[in-house]
Amino acid sequence: MVMEQDKKLVSVIVPTYCRPVAIIERAIASIAAQTYERVEIILVDDNAEHPEYRENNRRAFSNRDQLVLIENEKNLGGALSRNAGIVAS
Repeated sequence: MVMEQDKKLVSVIVPTYCRPVAIIERAIASIAAQTYERVEIILVDDNAEHPEYRENNRRAFSNRDQLVLIENEKNLGGALSRNAGIVAS
């Protein structure tokens, strides 16, 4: 039997652009509800041009266990935001 600490860490990358916090919360809850326990969530905020969304994400997600918040300096789009998440994992 594999011990929990011996399991690989899985990084789930969630890019976001102009999404309300409630929608992101649903995605995070879905990830957290999975049976595999060694999971980190990397939320990639691509809202460089939308400070209101960025600030909402900071307030909601900056101090969460098992969640890393990355803020792109400029809008990169979905693919490059996922790549930024991969680099951070």
